[in-house]
Amino acid sequence: MGRSTLIIVLGFVIIFGYISIRMNRTAQLAEENSIDFTETVIARQVANSAIEYLISLHSVSGYIDTTISRDSWLGGSFSGTITTVAYDTIAGEDSVLITVTAEVGEQTITTSVTFWSRDLLLPVIPAAVGICTNSTDLTITGHSHIYGSDTDMDGTTSRRGWHRGPGGPRWGGGWHGGRRHHGWHHHMYEPPDLSEDLPGVSVSEEADSIDLMDQYEGSTKIQGEGTSPSIALYNESTQEEIQAVADAYEAIADYNLTSCDGLGSVTLGSPSSPVVVHVSGECTITGNLTGYGVLVAEGITFRGRVKWNGIVIITGDADADLSSNGNSSICGALLLGAPTATVSIKGNDALYFSSEAIQMIETHITSTENNPKWVNSLTWWD
Repeated sequence: MGRSTLIIVLGFVIIFGYISIRMNRTAQLAEENSIDFTETVIARQVANSAIEYLISLHSVSGYIDTTISRDSWLGGSFSGTITTVAYDTIAGEDSVLITVTAEVGEQTITTSVTFWSRDLLLPVIPAAVGICTNSTDLTITGHSHIYGSDTDMDGTTSRRGWHRGPGGPRWGGGWHGGRRHHGWHHHMYEPPDLSEDLPGVSVSEEADSIDLMDQYEGSTKIQGEGTSPSIALYNESTQEEIQAVADAYEAIADYNLTSCDGLGSVTLGSPSSPVVVHVSGECTITGNLTGYGVLVAEGITFRGRVKWNGIVIITGDADADLSSNGNSSICGALLLGAPTATVSIKGNDALYFSSEAIQMIETHITSTENNPKWVNSLTWWD
C-alpha cells in the first residue's frame, strides 16, 4: 500500500505540476497576445495619424517626392514617403501615393493612400456675381449696383485684361445677349482666354436668367459685358465644385473662425499680403472692416461699412445668402454655391468685378512658394 500510495501521490504531483506549467504558459501567452494586440492597435493609430499629417504637409505646403520620419509619434514611430505616381495632362492633376510604416514595440503596420492633387487654382469666375444654385433671389434697391466692368481696387475702371494661367481659363468675357420672350434670345456664356469685362451676374439655371432679365429689363443696376441688364447663363461649374474650392481654402486659412463676432473696425491683409478667412457658419460683420484676400462663409451679412477686395465665396447645404445694410462693397468677385441663393443689396452697396483683386490672390495666395494643393478622391488600404 505504501508504494502504491507513493506512486499515486507522485502522479498527482506530476499532473498538477504540468497543469500549473501549462496555466502559467497560457497566462504568459495571453499577456503576450494582449501586448501584441495593444501594440498593433496603437501602431495602426500611429500609421493613420501619420498619413493625415503627410496629407496636410502636401496640401498646405506642397510637399512631394520626399520622405518624412518621426522617432516619437503618439507612442510609436513612423517613416513615410510622398510620391508622384502619374500625371493627368487633361485634368492637370497628379496621382500621389503616400505610404507610412509605423512601429510600436515589436509590431509594424504599413498603410497607404492614393489621391488626386492639383495646384490650388482660383475658382472659375464667370461674372462679378457668379451664382450656382437651383433657384436665385436677387434684390437690388436704392443706389446699389453690380458691375462686371473690370475695376481696380481703388475704384477706377481698368482696361488691362488678364490672361489665363495653367489649368484653363479662370474667367473671361464674350457672352452674347439678344432678346427672348420680350424678344430676348439667350446664348450660353463661355469664358474665353482673355477678357477685360465680365457679365454683371451669371446664373446656372436658365429659368433664373429669364426671370432676372425680365425683372431688371430697362434697369442699369446690373452692368457689364453684353447688353443691359448684363446677365448670363453659365452652368459649367457645380455646387460641389464651389464647395470643394471653399474646403481647399479652409485648409490654408489664416483665420479659421466659428463666427465674425470678433471682426470689428479692423483691416485684414493688404494688397501685398492678402489673407484667407474661413468662417464655419454664418458671418455677420458690424464694424467698418477692410479686407484683402479670400472670405469664405455659409452666409454673410454686412451691417457696418465693409469693403472686401478679393473673392467672397458663400456655400451651404441649403442657402447661400448675402445681405447688406447699404454701405458696403466687394471688389473682385462674389461666388455662391448652394441649393438656393438670396442676394440683397441696397443703399450704396456695390459689387465689382476686379481682375486686379483676382490677380492679387493668384500672386500671393494660390501661387506662393508653399504651393498649396487641392486634394480629392482618397483611397486607403493597409
